[in-house]
Amino acid sequence: PSKDMVGVGAYFETLPSGSVRVRGLAKAGPAEQSQIISIGDELLAVDETPVHGRPLSELGQFILGPPGSTVHLRFLRGIDGGGYEVYLARGKPAIIPTSGPLAHQ
Repeated sequence: PSKDMVGVGAYFETLPSGSVRVRGLAKAGPAEQSQIISIGDELLAVDETPVHGRPLSELGQFILGPPGSTVHLRFLRGIDGGGYEVYLARGKPAIIPTSGPLAHQ
């Protein structure tokens, strides 16, 4: 992928069953800022392309894209949490000042 391609700030792992699960969320990344995606949720599809059984090395071609472009993700939460969909703008994590003059605006 091009160095100008970005994702949604979610880290995934593939389980032996073939399920692709959220392993972590980048602080202030698009996935965390959505306040919808949770660690442990199963990723079912990216832009209508099923991801079950795909190696992590292939996921990048679906998730990565130009900054600001939109990606459609479909998830399943837990055993009986139900499915949900989210549209996220790809991008790098926002820089949130924690000290200094900008932190208190």
